[in-house]
Amino acid sequence: HYINSPDVEIVFAGIGRNYHQYGYANASNVSGIVQTPSFETIHETLSLLYPERRRLYLLTDRKHASQGLVANFKRQPHKDFDLIGVTSSNKFSDWKKAVEKANQSADVLLVGYFLGLESNEAKFRHRKQIRWLLRHAHLPALGLSGLFVMEHGPIAVGTCIKQQGEVAAQMAVDIIDN
Repeated sequence: HYINSPDVEIVFAGIGRNYHQYGYANASNVSGIVQTPSFETIHETLSLLYPERRRLYLLTDRKHASQGLVANFKRQPHKDFDLIGVTSSNKFSDWKKAVEKANQSADVLLVGYFLGLESNEAKFRHRKQIRWLLRHAHLPALGLSGLFVMEHGPIAVGTCIKQQGEVAAQMAVDIIDN
């Protein structure tokens, strides 16, 4: 209920869904940074790195941001690419099955968000999951978040979580200073 309030400035960071869904589109007191990757940049990167690979498989967890990522990804035109499969799950066992499915039908595995992943292993680490994925995927993997590279993935096209926080913090400081 603070949208368009003259006494309150809203700064957001890391919104994974369309900011229109939050009522921010026409608000006079809202600024921020979204975490949705640029589809144009993803397409350009894929075309440069893998010019003959056109069939994409998206793998992500089921957290709130991932739901927005999947919805946005399905809604976007993909030029010369075909999105042939999507797995959105918090279960590592489902990810293992999805990698096998992608190996059989896709040319590139797009790795979305994975902090929501759970496992029965006592010392489960996301870095271990990414290493497993890279060992078992027989196709290139492209991360859609900077965190993919931080967990030792080879390459990512997306916004960096740390940078989003820094940008939002600077926006808030600018508002306070002015």
